[in-house]
Amino acid sequence: MEVVWDLISDVERHPEWWPRVLEVEVEGVEEGCTYRQLTQTPVGKDEMHLLIEGRDELRSLRIRCVNTGTFVRFAITGAQEGTFVDGEMGMDPLNLKYRVFDTVIGRRYFASWLQATLEALGEAGARTASDDANVEIVRRGFTALQAGRFDEIFATLADDVRWEGIPGVAPCESRADVEHTIRANYDAGAFTEAFEFAVAGGRVLVGMRMRGEVLEGPNAGRDENWIVFTLRDGKVIHMQDFVGRDEALRAVGDRGLEPRTSSLSETRSNQLS
Repeated sequence: MEVVWDLISDVERHPEWWPRVLEVEVEGVEEGCTYRQLTQTPVGKDEMHLLIEGRDELRSLRIRCVNTGTFVRFAITGAQEGTFVDGEMGMDPLNLKYRVFDTVIGRRYFASWLQATLEALGEAGARTASDDANVEIVRRGFTALQAGRFDEIFATLADDVRWEGIPGVAPCESRADVEHTIRANYDAGAFTEAFEFAVAGGRVLVGMRMRGEVLEGPNAGRDENWIVFTLRDGKVIHMQDFVGRDEALRAVGDRGLEPRTSSLSETRSNQLS
């Protein structure tokens, strides 16, 4: 439920998942605040000035466009098997231009947009939950590493895991190689304090600070390193070392980063598992 609420209530994340929302410019997200949103409409891009009309933590969000009369309302309810989302979208036209639009295509337009919105929200919620689970798997691995609990670390690895080092370091082509390298670095005192965990491109980015003596070779003399972990079905299948954070982000692709009732509003209820 918290995952879905975060996607809905954090308007700065709306371009990540919300169809037709291109960008937002926000100064505050409290009830009564306004913000700018660039929206793709049937006739081109439209800059909308939106009012956060109502916000009830973990329950509902109401947004209204002050220059068109378009409104959106979300209400969420926790359920044993997921989260129910009620969505409502429509328009209270503010002038003749928008009354004509609302009369001619309003019902069809808002029904289509709302359906696409709820479907995208469900997909984003599932993706975010999966990302969070992957971060937690990697985080637990580093906690086990600091304590030398190798069985816990190795339990996170897929049978076909590979580990690619920075240029000049031979890759670990098998699980046995990966396990050997982890043990060797631990025994040398080179590992490690993880100071950053983030999701980029659906993969887990970890910033590490080396402690103790770093093994000879290209790693010698460096005290920070970044690793990108790729997971499949809850197991690490690939690891890639990078010297700098920006280089790691470029490699994975920074995921750049996505209703009031009227006669022509549309209402939907979806359950997001």
